[in-house]
Amino acid sequence: MPSIGFERIERVPIPSLGVTYERWRHPCGATHLHLACADQHRSFSVAFRTPPDDDRGLPHILEHTALCGSRRYPVRDPFFKMLRRSLQTFMNAVTFPDMTAYPFASQVDKDFTNLLAIYLDAAFRPNLDPLDFAQEGHRLERIEGLEGEADRWQRKGVVFNEMKGAMDSTDAQVEQACARALLGDTIYHFNSGGEPEAIPLLTHADLVAFHRRCYRPANACFATYGDFAPERLHAALADYIADDAGVPLPAPLPQPVTALKRTLRVPVPQAAGQDEREVASARIAWAWGDAADLDEALTGELIDRLLLGHAGAPLRHALESSDIGRSIDGSGYAAHYRSGMFSAQMDGLAVADYGRFAALVDTTIAGIATTGVPADELAAALHQLELTRREVGGDSYPFGLELC
Repeated sequence: MPSIGFERIERVPIPSLGVTYERWRHPCGATHLHLACADQHRSFSVAFRTPPDDDRGLPHILEHTALCGSRRYPVRDPFFKMLRRSLQTFMNAVTFPDMTAYPFASQVDKDFTNLLAIYLDAAFRPNLDPLDFAQEGHRLERIEGLEGEADRWQRKGVVFNEMKGAMDSTDAQVEQACARALLGDTIYHFNSGGEPEAIPLLTHADLVAFHRRCYRPANACFATYGDFAPERLHAALADYIADDAGVPLPAPLPQPVTALKRTLRVPVPQAAGQDEREVASARIAWAWGDAADLDEALTGELIDRLLLGHAGAPLRHALESSDIGRSIDGSGYAAHYRSGMFSAQMDGLAVADYGRFAALVDTTIAGIATTGVPADELAAALHQLELTRREVGGDSYPFGLELC
């Protein structure tokens, strides 16, 4: 089958993974990354750059609404119907801080083809019905009052309710505040999932305009894995590429930040009589290079293992053996943003102990920088990291989607 408009510009065998990497490019700007192998457990993902302009949750609400029916499949919620009827091994849609992805996997070729058609039409030709926007995004709903009481209006919506619950978490508030503090001059200042107080400001017209700008072949990266001819995807995309409106693309993602360490304080609601240790959390975070740079990312993961990877690791031991707090969940290296981030976090501490926590972190890291890491610990951490990278499966994702 000839490729329609796409040109293969790279082909590299990767024997350690048993795949051959291929990169295809279309003149419109669409990119297709294919991992060719004999595995019948095929995987697909399409990802769009969806940088948020504010905290209204546009990328998140569009992710939900796009799956509520499309031009070719105008039925109610085809995504959830296929969750029940398909032979899929994985189906989902995910909003990240700077992109939105739609992955699936199936071991049955016919099922894979059906899901591919549904996903592509949902992405490029969704109905975006105002009623679906009200259901998935936000709406005002009248609640009948009890006898003798007046009716009242209540804000509802799938994403609105989801983010109310999510942002009630201290960890989520600290994470978002950390992004604002370290990456405040970039798109990561905004919450792509949506802040509950800002979501009601979003309009249906804004949703449609955002889809028109971002959900386009020219702004898409497609990834496939398994016994699948790339030309099948190229043929399926032909009509959608022809429909591309040609409106300006989203701005490129920001360059990595190289900010120095900063500390931050985030006010968290505290119930009357509640011990501040139940809600207080402290974090020290550093911007850590370019998360898209493999060397930077692997170094971050290695440092995470060396400092926090086991009970005897120096930073973990120093924090957990102190009497400052109860938990160090949230500590470590993360690559959620274009800039990586390394954090030391302590939950369940008194506000008066913030200074002790910061001093302990600084002293411990300075000591490691001075004395270095024993060679056997470094070798063990590198070995664990290599095993993790080579592991086939073992995660909640099919292997093909882990690679994609």
